[in-house]
Amino acid sequence: MPIGTAIDECIEKGILAEFLRKERAKVVSVLYDYDAEAVRRMHEEDMQKLEEKIRIGQEKLAEKDAQIRSLMDKMNV
Repeated sequence: MPIGTAIDECIEKGILAEFLRKERAKVVSVLYDYDAEAVRRMHEEDMQKLEEKIRIGQEKLAEKDAQIRSLMDKMNV
């Protein structure tokens, strides 16, 4: 739910209505900044996990390549 919609619903339901009417811009700014930081951290963590998986995959590929080369050498191919 967008932040503005949530604020509108709170005002309609009388939840912090006066405060939200007066401080709407500040509330939106604070919530948006918080959300942006949380999203940035999640993306950073996801990228680190992905980079680790890529590294592991590259290591496994290099091991398999070495095994194939060894077998080919033994077979004189």
